[in-house]
Amino acid sequence: MPTTVTDYQLPVTVEQFSFLEHNSFINCSKIIVAKRSKFNKSTYRGEISDTEMMELIINTVKESPTVNKKQLREFGII
Repeated sequence: MPTTVTDYQLPVTVEQFSFLEHNSFINCSKIIVAKRSKFNKSTYRGEISDTEMMELIINTVKESPTVNKKQLREFGII
């Protein structure tokens, strides 16, 4: 995998977020838009409410060379 992708993967564990089925990574190298209709009781796992983790995610997305300023503005990140 190119470092532009791997450098922007944040590891998260089941211990941090009990809704995870296994230790995972948050991909901060791009912004993915999902329709609300895609989520329902059987697909919804949980949410990240930890403010420190959310700050880390947002700052990592901001630093990603594959996310442009227009996208950041569109999502209220800058």
